[in-house]
Amino acid sequence: MKTSAETVGSAEAETTYTTCSSLDELPNGTVVVGLDPWKTMRIKVSDRWIDPKKPLGTTYDVDTYATARRYGFRAAFLPTVV
Repeated sequence: MKTSAETVGSAEAETTYTTCSSLDELPNGTVVVGLDPWKTMRIKVSDRWIDPKKPLGTTYDVDTYATARRYGFRAAFLPTVV
C-alpha cells in the first residue's frame, strides 16, 4: 500500500473536530491544531495522540479529548492512502 501526504485544503481546514469519535476517525499521521489560546498541536501515532513537545512514549489522549470538547481542533495535515 502506498501512502502520500498532503496539506489540508480549504474545505477540510474548515472542519472543526469537537468530539472524541471525530478525532478517533482520523488516520494515523494526522496533525491537528487546537482552537485554544495556546494553539495546542497533537499528532496521531498508532491510534494515540501525542504532544510533539513532550518526551517520547507519553500520550495525551485525555487532554486531547478535553481540549476538543472545550475548544475544538482543526486538521493541519492529513495523510492519504493512494
